[in-house]
Amino acid sequence: MKIHQLVEQGLAEACTSILPVLPPAEAPGESLGTAAVVGFTGDQLRGTLALAAGAAGLRSIQELLGADPAMAEDSFGETANLVAGHLKRALARYGQVLTITPPIVVRGVTIELCRSYDAARVLHDVHAAPEHIVAWVDYTADDDIELVENDDEIVQGGETLFF
Repeated sequence: MKIHQLVEQGLAEACTSILPVLPPAEAPGESLGTAAVVGFTGDQLRGTLALAAGAAGLRSIQELLGADPAMAEDSFGETANLVAGHLKRALARYGQVLTITPPIVVRGVTIELCRSYDAARVLHDVHAAPEHIVAWVDYTADDDIELVENDDEIVQGGETLFF
């Protein structure tokens, strides 16, 4: 399996299992005003994972986690962290050991997706308007990256790790 396919599949599975399932709406989508960013690095792979949402998407995450409305941005950051952890587990099955950073939440009038000139991008549009949430991964990988599937699951989802 190629690294781009693996990142694309891992991001889609993470979003499907973690983010709320919301029905499509008729209203036009709002601009993405909040983003949560998590960095990751390993020996052969490095990059960032980000989630972006408008106010309705942010509220849907907050409600999913049962968080206080005042903690909506923290909930959004934690959700990005969960998605990054899921992607980290998916890549670990192929020998990629990654370290992830704590999430950073940024706000603006409109968050636009842009990347560095040498990064590959995987984009996953999670939901229809107005609960619009976009997830993406920008990454760079060494040319000689080795992806060897390991049948042994390193960490099961939901397990606790002690360091």
